[in-house]
Amino acid sequence: MKQLRGLSLFANIGIGEYYLSSGKAKMVLANELSHERAALYRNLHPHSEMIVGDISCEKTYINIIERAKELGVNFILATPPCQSMSILGQVGRGRRFAETDDNRSYLITHAVNAIMDIEPDYCIIENVQQMADTSLFINGKCVSMYDYIVSRLCYSYNVTFNKLDAADYGTPQHRRRLFILISKKPNIWILPDKILPYQTVRQAIGHLPSLETNMSSGLPWHHIKSLNERHVEWMKNTPTGASAFYNENPDFRPTVFDKKLNKLRPIKAFDTAYKRMWWDRPATTITRSNGGCNNQCSVHPGRPYGDTWSDARPLSVREIIILTGLPEDWIDHLSPDEISEEFLRDVIGECVAPKLVKILVDNIGATDTLMELFMAAA
Repeated sequence: MKQLRGLSLFANIGIGEYYLSSGKAKMVLANELSHERAALYRNLHPHSEMIVGDISCEKTYINIIERAKELGVNFILATPPCQSMSILGQVGRGRRFAETDDNRSYLITHAVNAIMDIEPDYCIIENVQQMADTSLFINGKCVSMYDYIVSRLCYSYNVTFNKLDAADYGTPQHRRRLFILISKKPNIWILPDKILPYQTVRQAIGHLPSLETNMSSGLPWHHIKSLNERHVEWMKNTPTGASAFYNENPDFRPTVFDKKLNKLRPIKAFDTAYKRMWWDRPATTITRSNGGCNNQCSVHPGRPYGDTWSDARPLSVREIIILTGLPEDWIDHLSPDEISEEFLRDVIGECVAPKLVKILVDNIGATDTLMELFMAAA
């Protein structure tokens, strides 16, 4: 099979397609709204053309479509922003369909339009698992994204909705996302076999030096900024895999000073805050907010250190790079003077797992037509 020529929509900095050039697809074109993200994309993917701009703008959209046709694009990877559809974004709604007036949710319509206009052979749309049940208002009617995508594409494409965990495919992180696999009829895109056993946090980052607040290891991107002293004290007294909310000594449980009560009171938060990861499991999902101890399961597993525990801190950028499935030296050529830690934490926390994308694309053609499937089952 000839290598596919790909278009990356909502490209971020190109993490999702990092491994594709060594497999069945080569990205030749990308679109990203943010100039800062687009600049880093160009640095990391110098052989892919970048169109900067808002895909919902007619001029930008036409530019993307025309250039994709000129370059012979026959594969699309689309990863529209998910904040309006995430669990955190939908907390308290209590409805089967998460109704939304967030314009970011409607970016999916432009991705579908691009598929219809470019007519590629294969496409991936990736988003949070709740995406399929998020509802849109199209032509005055409320419709789920599932129904919208299927109704637009079903005449020319086979479309399957798959809830996949990157940890099942060689990434040392539980990152559960919806992958919509789209293949031009009669081809059908089947899922690859899982890669087990899981790769653990210990296997991935256990070799890196310990760090504490305001320390640097000397390795690129393996340093920790100055942290809140109270947070550090709570986490020093929190074992591997545990939350500080359950520390035996109440003096080391998360508290905040209540001005009305004029005293300390327990912090009201999910117990996934101020929580350490486990060494012998894949990491929990690395979110955009991964730079503090108070974020979701973001604290280093730690090691026994006398009566306390070491590494009372969030993961370093180097650690989240590895746990995302990227090479450890992925951005060693860039310094904090060229790109900020906060920016990197944000874009990595938002990315699609690159090893999983490559495995999915490399499985194209494993059983390429419905007829072959029927013959194999006979």
